[in-house]
Amino acid sequence: MKYRVSIVLALLLSLFIASCASSDDDYDDSPVQPGDMIPSILNDAVTDAHPGFTLYVDSPEHGQWNLAVGKADLETGLDLEPEHRLRLGSTTKTFTATLCLLLHEDGLLAFDRTLDEFLSDITVPHDSLITLENLLNMTSGILDYANDGDAILNEILDDPERVFTPEELIDYAIEITNPDEMEPGTYWHYSNTNYILLGLIVEEVTGDTYANLLRTRILDPLGLSDITIDEEPEPFARGYLDLDGDGTLDDVATWNPTPFWSAGCLIGTAKDLGRFARKLFDGQILSDDSMQLMQSWVSIGDGYDFAYGYGCGNHTDMDLIGHNGGTPGYSAEMWYHTPTGTVITVIANSNRTNGDHTFNVVYEVGKELNFGDYPRSRSMQDWIVF
Repeated sequence: MKYRVSIVLALLLSLFIASCASSDDDYDDSPVQPGDMIPSILNDAVTDAHPGFTLYVDSPEHGQWNLAVGKADLETGLDLEPEHRLRLGSTTKTFTATLCLLLHEDGLLAFDRTLDEFLSDITVPHDSLITLENLLNMTSGILDYANDGDAILNEILDDPERVFTPEELIDYAIEITNPDEMEPGTYWHYSNTNYILLGLIVEEVTGDTYANLLRTRILDPLGLSDITIDEEPEPFARGYLDLDGDGTLDDVATWNPTPFWSAGCLIGTAKDLGRFARKLFDGQILSDDSMQLMQSWVSIGDGYDFAYGYGCGNHTDMDLIGHNGGTPGYSAEMWYHTPTGTVITVIANSNRTNGDHTFNVVYEVGKELNFGDYPRSRSMQDWIVF
């Protein structure tokens, strides 16, 4: 790993210089600066189960880092570089919510309107009660096709290259949702289904495709050329998952991304993901009123120092707002530290195993940049898969 090698070489060089030196004048007693250990933090994250990480940090006080460690391809031994694209998982939801808020500013969406007013060809239990806000902040009561049942997972395992339509994903969710247990607007439950429905709704009200809307309203205007939708531009890092638990990572980069769509389809670099977070949370994309709506936090439940808004979360005990996510073979983090305006994004070409390996990097970088000795709250990893 490049940073481990560079650190070892630096230590060997320093020992050589020290052995040749005969004067205290040659001793460098420069104080350690915040951020000096960021390369080591990233390097130490690499394990047999987690072969590669990319990291982008943008701190108004301490500067920028755009780093990569580990391998992009275990078979060829190709090193992972900052320019490699990886799947961004559920950080896509923040883009989808941003698109909805832009259409709201255009007068095309009102968040108190109900689901049945938009999608007449799809029948969802209590669709006359579920509002767009319920979809955005995960209070619709609709179950998650990805996490609350095994049917789609089994389908994917049987045929990883199968193409799914958004309507099929919604059907999976309806099959496992009990209408008698749904109370829209009364409790929080993470469900990718909400954001698949939002993808269909933005297409319905605009007459355009979700992919083209993201390009023309967000990606192109912001110059985020490294972020694409379902495409695999070069260089694209392989993604790994231990499918059978034998301790050997399997390459799942070719799995079809259609089960993710508007809930998790984006591909990109840590840098462009961080540039999006910077522009969004600095108020350069949405109006002040829209940003207030996005940050209309609802509690995810007792015992959690975490709240959820429109496509973004709030680690209330760490002053971090943003999102994380994962698709088969990849994990991502996108966070903005509100007191300092620091952006931290991390992407790994592996899934979570024991612990939250990508959020651990965010946590350690925050400590390194003197965010404070904050506690570790439970992260969103239990709910975010796509």
